[in-house]
Amino acid sequence: MTPSYTVPSDIQPDESKGIVIVSDLPYAIPDVATKVVRLDVRPGTKVSDFIDLILDKKRHLYEF
Repeated sequence: MTPSYTVPSDIQPDESKGIVIVSDLPYAIPDVATKVVRLDVRPGTKVSDFIDLILDKKRHLYEF
């Protein structure tokens, strides 16, 4: 998660909203990773399945 630096937070005065980036990469850990989270998933699961679940449950509307 990285700060946006430009989008003000609604819950933390003088702070910016964070950006969560979900990526399907051809390698395990990118050189510029600041945080790596391992997700144990069923075989055949795609990144789009993960994103669809976030959108279906309206989790994209939450602030972190």
